[in-house]
Amino acid sequence: MIGGDEVWYDQGEQFDIPAGVSHQMAAEGPTVLRWEVRPALRTAEFFERFYDALDNGFPDGTTAQDFLAEYSDVFRLSQAG
Repeated sequence: MIGGDEVWYDQGEQFDIPAGVSHQMAAEGPTVLRWEVRPALRTAEFFERFYDALDNGFPDGTTAQDFLAEYSDVFRLSQAG
């Protein structure tokens, strides 16, 4: 889904998602992809801390809301449409 439109891509296809456009991704079965974020900003740091929190929880009483607020410059949740 890109900006509310369902879009399908075949193996090897490339696509861009403009900054600020809501999107979600899914695959039919196991999938390998190359995902680039440009400019990267703090995207790698976000995902490293996010996946660590899934395994170990947030340290020092940090809440999920606090975490998302800290990275609001690179990642925002939107409501499903």
